[in-house]
Amino acid sequence: DDLLGVFGDPNVTGKSDNSDLVQGKFTALIVEASSDPNVTRELAQLRKIRSDANARADVDALIATLRERITRSGARSRVEARIAKRHDEAALAIENAELTDKGKELLLGAAAVIGGRNQ
Repeated sequence: DDLLGVFGDPNVTGKSDNSDLVQGKFTALIVEASSDPNVTRELAQLRKIRSDANARADVDALIATLRERITRSGARSRVEARIAKRHDEAALAIENAELTDKGKELLLGAAAVIGGRNQ
């Protein structure tokens, strides 16, 4: 959900791809990217101007810059890698569980949807 709140396609997710940043949520992406002082400075700036209707263009530009910084910091790829690792761990646990074949199939399907979701 953290990835979708910043990088998701609003036409697919049904929610704004700016929402997490505009709301100032400390998501996994922000925590990962916060080692970049520019990210923390720009988040503070965004918190100041987000309630100003006259600053809409500034908000949009700042969000675009934040997206770029989050990606360049490696935060996006680290979060994606963590999701993939957790998915693999879950799939292995399901495969090794004492479940019926149908139970495994259903759980593996659910894990695939959750781990690779785009909405």
